[in-house]
Amino acid sequence: MVMTRKTRTGTAAARTAAYPKNTRDGSTWNNSRWSCKGDIINGSGGCWIEYYFDEPQDIVEVRITFHQGTTRTRTLNVYNNSQFHSQIQSSGTTNGYETFYLDTDETADLRLYLDDWESNPSMWLSIK
Repeated sequence: MVMTRKTRTGTAAARTAAYPKNTRDGSTWNNSRWSCKGDIINGSGGCWIEYYFDEPQDIVEVRITFHQGTTRTRTLNVYNNSQFHSQIQSSGTTNGYETFYLDTDETADLRLYLDDWESNPSMWLSIK
């Protein structure tokens, strides 16, 4: 995912090198990704990644590369300044960048939250 500034996550894959900063490095290599699993920490909190900006940003689009993007789809709820904004879904057809149009104003924080993790807590979300 191409974005800047500080990052915070819920239930990250702590035993791997799948750190949140990997979503901002511009690399689409498998060894440069962030991963999260809904039940990794007692099944609470779900999977999410949040980006904070030093100054509020108007965000037109985000570009995300999903790990195993040709074999699975993921639906994400997008929160803008802690308020639900929209829902996006990966295509399941590419390992390259997918562009999602958001059109937000004055965004101080943007959260991507794996949808419906409670019905499938073993589901992974991996973003490059």
